[in-house]
Parts: sequence; structure tokens; C-alpha cells
Amino acid sequence: MLDGAPPRQWRRALCSRTFLQGWVMLDHPELGALLRPRGRLASMALGRPMRPIDPLCEAVREGCIQDVERFAAEGPVDVRDPDGKSPLVLAVLGNHFECCVHLLQAGLQLRDEDLRKLPTDTGAAALCAAVMGYEIRFDAKHALDNAMESSPVEVTYLAQRLLQ
Repeated sequence: MLDGAPPRQWRRALCSRTFLQGWVMLDHPELGALLRPRGRLASMALGRPMRPIDPLCEAVREGCIQDVERFAAEGPVDVRDPDGKSPLVLAVLGNHFECCVHLLQAGLQLRDEDLRKLPTDTGAAALCAAVMGYEIRFDAKHALDNAMESSPVEVTYLAQRLLQ
């Protein structure tokens, strides 16, 4: 069914009543947005087309590291969610340290104006700031150390390489 479909156009779904798995199309090329996460407006709700959902952004929002790795390897990482946030901003907001490491490894960077708007006391934010060359405060350094200690060894290794 998915052979020949554009990458990242489909998403695996689980029916909460029957527990059956299937595939759903996120956005239709002619009809626009088909599915939105709970609480998000539909495509034409504001009278203008909404930016399509990018599965990488949703995987980051959910903290699903396996999907983040797969989507980052399959296609572009410099994408935005319907609200205009990059995957790296979403990872910092959710304090998804492992996602930040993999996105930084894939070459994604935060813009200075994004970094100024984000919380600074998490390991994910501290990693991004340090990679961008900013001096990080003691509490942020402590959060970064805690995040690295609680991460798998391969993620800690990648984070240390990014900080060099």
C-alpha cells in the first residue's frame, strides 16, 4: 500500500478500541491537512491553508527517538510544524535530550532568536546553547550533566563529540 508513496506522508496509527494497527495519510496533496494532533486546528479553520504536519516534528514532540532517527535519515530536517517551530525547538521545549542530540548531529541549528525564547534550565537547552558557542550558566551546566548521565552511552558519546 505504501510503495511509491512520498516519504513521511503516512503515519502508523493504533485504534484505541480494537488495538489494530494501520496507516493513515497525514496530508493530502489536493485536499490539504487530513489529520491534526488533538487540540490543533484543521487546515482551513482560520480561512487560510495551514502548513502541513511534518512527521519529524510530531516524532520529536512525542519524544519518539526511533522515529526521529529514521525521519532524520530519510529526508530534510530543516522543517517546521504548523506553528512554525523547528524540530530542535520542539525537542528543547519538551526537554527531549536524545532528540536534540540526533537533530544536532543531523546538522540542525537553532536560530539565536529561538534560543532566547526557550527555557535555559534543561539539558536539551544547555546542549543547544553550548553547541552554538554560548557560555552556559551553572544551573544549565548541571542540567546538561544530569541529562548526559541519564542518557544511553551512545547518546552521551555523540553529545560529547558535539561539544568538542
